[in-house]
Order: sequence, then C-alpha cells, then structure tokens
Amino acid sequence: MNGDLSVASKTIEQPVGSCFKFQFECEMATDEQTKLFYEHQDLPKVHTRTTPLHVLVVEDNDINRRVMLKMLTSLNCTCEGAINGADGLVKYKKENWDLILMDVSMPVMNGLECTRRIREEEKITKKKVRIVGLSGNARQEHYEEAINSGMDAYLVKPVQKNDIALVIKDVE
Repeated sequence: MNGDLSVASKTIEQPVGSCFKFQFECEMATDEQTKLFYEHQDLPKVHTRTTPLHVLVVEDNDINRRVMLKMLTSLNCTCEGAINGADGLVKYKKENWDLILMDVSMPVMNGLECTRRIREEEKITKKKVRIVGLSGNARQEHYEEAINSGMDAYLVKPVQKNDIALVIKDVE
C-alpha cells in the first residue's frame, strides 16, 4: 500500500500535543462489499412508509456524495445527488423531495444560501421539505448558523449510516 505518515510533536512555541497525518491509496468498496458491511450493522427501523423516501444529497465532494447515495439506497430510499448549492436548487425545483441532505460549505453556492433560497421558494409553493446540514465543523456557532439559515437539523461529518437512518426516521 502506497502512503505517507508524518508526526509533528510538541515544540517550544506549542508545548503540548502531537499531530499525526497519514495518507494512503485504496480502492472504493464494491456495491456487494458495501451491502455485506451494512447488513451486519444494528440500525434502527428506518421507516414504515409504503413508498421510499425521496432524498436529494447536495454535496460537492464526489466521494462523500457517492457514499451518502449508497447508504441511502441501502436504506431503501430513492435519491439523487447535486454537486453544489446552485445545482441543488435546480434539482429541488424539478421534483418533490422528502428530505435534503445539504453540505454547508460548497463552491458556487454554499448550503446556507441554498437553504435560504429553498425556504423563500416554499413561501410560494406552501410545501416544506426537511433540510439537514452536513459539515465537518462541530462548533456551536456553525450549528447556529445552519439552523438560522433555515436548516432543520445539523450532522457533523463523517456521517455514519446509523445517523442517516435516524434522520430518515424523523422525516415521518
């Protein structure tokens, strides 16, 4: 396996702690491998609906988006991805979504602005969709900024399948 590992330990300027970094190459799991992995997870009952939940995943990182779509598909959801907030807004307007998983930080249009625009659109259509923000930032001010933009909930990455299952359960 090709890769790099580095360590930066405490210094006079920063007398506490160490930072470990590693990078390696690996192949994406196949659909069958992913299915086998998740079959052995202890997940909450997802939903009792007779029709699958229709979910839009707005995420600029291709790998994160693909992983999220695979998790949702394995939870019996129909789903589609969008590469940024502008793309997400276009796709939002074309279909009726039960849930939107929205990355907060993206190029072109970020998730906060996209959420604000969706909420403005909802004032006209009188339809409300649940929007859950996704971010690597766990600080309180990031959470508050997401909620103030109109998001209904906020998950900190990396998001696990169990997190998504609980979000889906809340949509009902």
